[in-house]
Amino acid sequence: MTAEMEGENESASTPAAWHAAAPPDLAPINRYGRRRIRGFEDFVAIRPIGSGYSNPTYRVDTASGGAQVLRAMPARRSAMSAHRIDREYRVINALRGSAVPVPRPIHYCDDAGPIGTPFYLMAYVPGPVFVDGDLPDDPAARRRIYLALAECLGRLHAADYRALGLSGFGMRSGDTHFERQVATMTRLYRDTEMGHEPVMERLIALLGSTVPAGYTTCLVHGDFRLGNMVVRPDLSGIAAVLDWELSTLGDPLTDVGYCTLMYHWDSPVFGTVIGAGEGIPEEGEFLETYCRMAGRSGLPDLSLYQAFSLFRLACITQAALHREAVGQALARPLPLENHPASVAKLALDLAERSRR
Repeated sequence: MTAEMEGENESASTPAAWHAAAPPDLAPINRYGRRRIRGFEDFVAIRPIGSGYSNPTYRVDTASGGAQVLRAMPARRSAMSAHRIDREYRVINALRGSAVPVPRPIHYCDDAGPIGTPFYLMAYVPGPVFVDGDLPDDPAARRRIYLALAECLGRLHAADYRALGLSGFGMRSGDTHFERQVATMTRLYRDTEMGHEPVMERLIALLGSTVPAGYTTCLVHGDFRLGNMVVRPDLSGIAAVLDWELSTLGDPLTDVGYCTLMYHWDSPVFGTVIGAGEGIPEEGEFLETYCRMAGRSGLPDLSLYQAFSLFRLACITQAALHREAVGQALARPLPLENHPASVAKLALDLAERSRR
C-alpha cells in the first residue's frame, strides 16, 4: 500500500494510532500567513495525510494549484519530550541543500493562536510512500528503491553535523546514546505498564547491563525506514526523508540496526521484506551499500542494535495500548506480531545472540 507524503511518530513506527484530529480551520491560518509569511497565498483546502500516529499532518492546497504540508503538535501530548516538531523543523532546515533530501522548509509557528498548537509548513513532495513494504512488481524498481534507501542512510551518517549548525543537537553529557535510549524507553514502559511481563523484565535487565563499544557521533534519524521516505515518481530513488522527530546526535548503528529490522521481523506494519518477492537486495548487499556511502570499512554484529530497536517498539506499543485503556482509542486493531510481548520475545532472542 502506498500513501501520500507523510511523517508520523511518537514514533512513526508505532503500529497503533489514535484517531486523527479533525483538520484545523483554514481561516485563522490564512490570517496568520498573510501577516507573517512572505509571498503567502491563501489555502483553500486541507485534508489529513500520513498514517496519523503522533503529529497530525495535513496537505493544504492553494487556489493556484500549489500544495504544502502542515504538520502540527497534537492538542493532547503523551509526553513532554514527544511530538517535538521544533526539532523536526530545525533538522530539515539544516539539511536543506545537503546530500540528504528533505522537503523544503517554509515556516515554523511557535504561536498556538492560529490552530491551538504550534505547527510548521513545508513543501509538498510528490511521490509514493510505501508504508507497508508493498512495492512495485518490477524487480529492478524494487532493487533501486532499497539500494537508494541504503545510500540515503549512508549520506545522512556521513553528513558533517557541525557544518550543518547542529553541534550539541539533542546531546547530553554523561551516558552514551545507547544507554540514554534504553533508560528513556524503560521509563516509558514503567509509566504505562499494565501487568508483569517476564520477557520484558529479562530484556530490560539485559539491555540495561550492556554498553556497546565506542562510536563516532553523527546525526541519526531515529525512525529510518522505507515508510518514512517519499520515493521519486519514476521510482529511481529517494525524493525526501520525512519524520525527523526522534533525530539527535548519537550512535549511527542505532539507525542501521533499526532499518535492517525489515530483514528479521515479519511485520507488515514495519515494512518487512521477508517473502517480499524478487529484486530486494540481500541484507549483506544493503549494508555494503550503506558502508560505501557512509565511508565505513565494515560493521560489527548488529544483533544488539536490532534488539534495542524492537525493545523501543515494544515500549512505544505498550504506551499506545495504555492510551487505549484510558479511553484514547486506537485507530485500527493491533496485529498479534506487534503486541509488546511478541516483539520483546524476538528482541530478547537477538540480544542474547549478541552475547554469544
